[in-house]
Amino acid sequence: MSGKIYDISPAVATDLAVYPGDLPYSSHSATDSGVMVSDIHTTLHIGAHVDAPLHCMANAASIDQVEPSYFVGSCQVIKLRLKPKYKLTPSDFKDIAITEKRILIATGTFEPTKWSDDYAAFHPECIDFFHTKGVFLIGIDTPSVDPAAAHHLPAHKRMAEQGIIGLENLYLNEVEQGYYLLIALPLKLRGLEASPVRAILTEV
Repeated sequence: MSGKIYDISPAVATDLAVYPGDLPYSSHSATDSGVMVSDIHTTLHIGAHVDAPLHCMANAASIDQVEPSYFVGSCQVIKLRLKPKYKLTPSDFKDIAITEKRILIATGTFEPTKWSDDYAAFHPECIDFFHTKGVFLIGIDTPSVDPAAAHHLPAHKRMAEQGIIGLENLYLNEVEQGYYLLIALPLKLRGLEASPVRAILTEV
């Protein structure tokens, strides 16, 4: 690995916003004979995280069943200036050449330490568009690929149907548009629907 490394994961701490109703992050540490041992309690959808198809589709693949190759490899970062509550459609990418199978989209519409439901998200047609381009991983700098009010998760479901994995709540403020190597491996949590990740980019 060569080139600068960009950490695109917000720090997991008590000030990190979670989706309303999800279990917020908490931790407990104890020291005995100079040895520190800690535990944490939190939703799996904390900070930068990956959703498996099981998140929105019964009997679909759990996070331990998703191939690691999804999360390691070349990617394309696209930076857009979007209005609050904007829904991305194929027309937003008509002048952008989609050349990679992993796409990360910076919308600039969400602050990880302050919950707000006016972040940008995807229209399901946009998921279909990326599928036609051969994309199999879509990342975004918001807590969900769906709008906060879309409780039936249409974009999540379309991604599961199309075999596309979602990588949510990235921190892309310090990354320029362009091409990078992505490493964002989830924990191998058997039978569960999501996992936090430590996502990084490196220049290629």
